[in-house]
Amino acid sequence: MGLIPSWSKDPSIGARMINARAETVGEKPAFRAAFKRRRCLIPASGFYEWKQTGKSKQPFAITPSDGGVFAFAGLWERGRRPMGAQWRLVRS
Repeated sequence: MGLIPSWSKDPSIGARMINARAETVGEKPAFRAAFKRRRCLIPASGFYEWKQTGKSKQPFAITPSDGGVFAFAGLWERGRRPMGAQWRLVRS
């Protein structure tokens, strides 16, 4: 799930807001307010990239060679939920 802009009434927009481009993050309406006021660092020990191999894609892991941790730049928004909606914990 990606960033859900504070003005959005449809939480499914988050699926399309997974990556912000550094060149335009301060200009795009979906990211502009979060970029000005709600930045964060996201610690990670690695991430996956996908490589096209013929007609399929193969995931490969990228991790620091020393086994350490690094950080991604992130944006966040305050969550809103409709009246009567319940939060639930989702574990992967």
